[in-house]
Amino acid sequence: KNGYAWVTVSGPYAYYEIARSRSGEVACRQLGGPEYKGHPVTDRYVAYRCYPMEMRGICHSHLVRDYQKIADRSEDVKEIGETLLGLEYEIFSAWHLFKDGKMDRPDLQVRLNEISKPYEAALLMGAAVDDSKVAGMCSNIYIHWPAIWNFGWVEGMEPTNNEGERGARLLVTWRKKCFGTQSASGSLFVGQMATVIETCRRQCRSAFGFVADALTAYMSGGTPPSLIVANST
Repeated sequence: KNGYAWVTVSGPYAYYEIARSRSGEVACRQLGGPEYKGHPVTDRYVAYRCYPMEMRGICHSHLVRDYQKIADRSEDVKEIGETLLGLEYEIFSAWHLFKDGKMDRPDLQVRLNEISKPYEAALLMGAAVDDSKVAGMCSNIYIHWPAIWNFGWVEGMEPTNNEGERGARLLVTWRKKCFGTQSASGSLFVGQMATVIETCRRQCRSAFGFVADALTAYMSGGTPPSLIVANST
């Protein structure tokens, strides 16, 4: 049976798991369970609905790809896709101004509120077209409406999950070379080693040195090294 690679990244940490399902239970476990009070940025996969929309962010890079698909369809819906692509461009333009220090957060919020009005109108128009694929896509995106905009109000939230996408490349590259795992213990090992490798990379530490220190501590009964860094959030 195929396994599924789950990746969570935040600041100096990365956590990997190869699970046998793509369920909401696994998604919840990835973020520490019901006690998690953070704000994950994800795609629209249904398993993430275990977290309220008010807590979540939706990846706008994924939305851009979806809107491009609409723009590439028939003339009946092409304009809707192009309109939404243009609005996404405006969202990213405002975000980059904010990140570059040329716009403060209140001004960013004003701009996002302005963009949200034609954005909502375009989504609702798309949800009402005869093309069932476009209508279904727009309806699904509209269900996530609060999560589309939360990044403008939540400190530290980004409008994309590009960090997670980059983190996933480690396992993608490994699988191409090693053909996956054959057992639960193998999946556990790969997930733990990927966690060590990527977390050490993000902390500018040697993964080899960390593993060597861990083995030395195990053999000698000493204190093992930790991936937790001081004053991290």
